[in-house]
Amino acid sequence: MRRGLCRKTSNWGIGLSLLAVMAVVGCGGGGGGTITPPANNNPVPSITSLSPPSALVGAAAGTLAINGSNFMSSSTVTYNGVGHTATYVSASQLTISLTTGDQATAGNFPVVVTNPAPGGGASNSVNFAVNNPVPNISSLSPPSASVGAVAQTLAINGTNFLSSSTVTYNGVGHTAAFVSSTKLTISLSASDQATAGTYPVVVTNPTPGGGPSNSVNFTVTGNNPAPTITNLSPPSATAGAAAQTLAINGTNFLSASTVTYNGVGHTVTFVSATKLTISLSTGDQATSGNYPVVVTNPAPGGGHSNSVNFVVNPASSITVTLDGAASSSTSVAAGGTLPITALVTGAPADLTFTVNGVTNGNSTFGTITGSSSPYTFLAPVAIPGNDNPVTIEATQGGTGETASVTVTITPSTSAPTAISVTGGIASGINLGLTTMTTTLGLADVGTCNYPTTNVCEASVTGIEISRSGSATSNCGSATCTIWLLGQGLTNSGGSALASGLTVSVSHPRTSVDVAVGTVQPSAPVSGLTNIFIPVVVSPSAPLGVRNIVVTLGDGETQTYIGAIQIVD
Repeated sequence: MRRGLCRKTSNWGIGLSLLAVMAVVGCGGGGGGTITPPANNNPVPSITSLSPPSALVGAAAGTLAINGSNFMSSSTVTYNGVGHTATYVSASQLTISLTTGDQATAGNFPVVVTNPAPGGGASNSVNFAVNNPVPNISSLSPPSASVGAVAQTLAINGTNFLSSSTVTYNGVGHTAAFVSSTKLTISLSASDQATAGTYPVVVTNPTPGGGPSNSVNFTVTGNNPAPTITNLSPPSATAGAAAQTLAINGTNFLSASTVTYNGVGHTVTFVSATKLTISLSTGDQATSGNYPVVVTNPAPGGGHSNSVNFVVNPASSITVTLDGAASSSTSVAAGGTLPITALVTGAPADLTFTVNGVTNGNSTFGTITGSSSPYTFLAPVAIPGNDNPVTIEATQGGTGETASVTVTITPSTSAPTAISVTGGIASGINLGLTTMTTTLGLADVGTCNYPTTNVCEASVTGIEISRSGSATSNCGSATCTIWLLGQGLTNSGGSALASGLTVSVSHPRTSVDVAVGTVQPSAPVSGLTNIFIPVVVSPSAPLGVRNIVVTLGDGETQTYIGAIQIVD
């Protein structure tokens, strides 16, 4: 039967190929097969635009149209990753509903369409923008203030304000307090209102969207005060000084004040109404001279301050010479004088002197006298022990520069006064013993070779004893016999005390470096008492002076200051 049917197929049967394909068994015993129709896959959707493309933060619920191609009734939509029910309008448009929550926060939120399998898949992502609004200022409260007003709160009224809004006053950021979408506040300091003028206030909302508001001026009315300079700190410098900060002290300074130094504007740092600072470069201080500093306050009012000079002193130097010589050291005899020449260049000669650290010196180290160069150094009457040589230092008050010289104090070179003694009698000697201290005078104390030669010698500076025995002095060795000649040695009661005397040598140091032997008084000769004192000086004794103290039996004393001077 199948074979017969095959044979009876006529030409019109060719049209059957347009019908559904059937399984055909080959006629005449030939072979046959099965043909599978192709699969019908869903297309991939594509988004071209959103309508509307954006909204403002806090927008009301609304419909979002998604335009594109290959949309299906079974397409799904996500907004910011969250599925939203889609309404199929056509293959080129879908819609979803956006709630107020979807638009409550600023940002860019992706919209994606997805077609189901087979085929299908996710479309491209297109952002729906929820933008911050542009703020608008309608008024300020208060709208103005007077120059010098105290700190206060400024209210900014308007619309579209956010908790993240920022505010500038005269271009400077001020911390904003969010009151509501129609009100912000900032704090105005006294310096914000110290200068007359108009100061723009601007509110800015952040992105996305947002941006600056219109500008509304806050007015500071009245006249600016005229500034006054009282002093500069520091007031001066030395030519070539390093860069430094100059403080300008005064009154009525403003944050808008300007400063000129030698007629050239310098950047000002406002510290307070009584202080401004500027930076001085090395070039500002390179050359000596007087450079005027002037502060200017802007109009209205304002004006220039008084001019105060910043002084750049010449680079200075100070030289101290001895007796006009360029030497840095010399010597002078005890009790002698020495001219001190102090030369100061490039600065006023405002000098102070010290001798061994003591201002103007003292009797131990010598003193400086005089009010101008040459000054005079008066050497001490005795060599100042281990503090010899002494150092004379001059200090220039303006610059603090110093110069110094050293002076060695030597024994007096004046010849001792000879006293001739005949038969143990010396003329001009009268030592009265009382309870007082006196300064050694001429012929009060002397060295004596009596009774060998009956000759005694004395000097104003006392008896020189050589600790080494090498110096040519009154005693050429470390052992010396000193002869005190006294007339009428009595106590306070008038009794003669030729005997019972003790003699000691005062020691300014703790160690005993001068030993006194047994006092050997001789019998009075024509009313005189002869007192012999053997004195031994230690080889290690410091140079300098010692005092002789004579004590009567009843305790009354007589001190001879500087009676012994120890030399090498």
